[in-house]
Amino acid sequence: MGTMAPTNPSNCLSDEAMARTAAWLRAWDSQGIHRTATAGDQAGANWLIREAASLGAAPVVEEFALDRLDPIDTYLEFDSVRIPGVPVFDAPTTGGEGVSGVLGPVGAGTSIAVAELSPRALQG
Repeated sequence: MGTMAPTNPSNCLSDEAMARTAAWLRAWDSQGIHRTATAGDQAGANWLIREAASLGAAPVVEEFALDRLDPIDTYLEFDSVRIPGVPVFDAPTTGGEGVSGVLGPVGAGTSIAVAELSPRALQG
């Protein structure tokens, strides 16, 4: 039989290491949302550069341009019921007026097709 690793990090790390880790995570978390090309992302990059330099590294920054889609509100609404949704970034954008029509299963000839997928199908 193999041995199990301890699940409590305090069993493995010194008090100093635990304090440094907590401070590092607080600093990272205080920078805001780290989504690509946001203010939090830039703050995180600048902070990581300073951290690496303080450890003697010579960080190099490679900047590049990109286009980013910022969804404002994503939902499905019918009969005054609104169900929150998650944007699909690999799909075409929808105009401000949204999409309206009749829902139906794929192949039914409706204006909006609904594909039922099990959670397993999405896990790849």
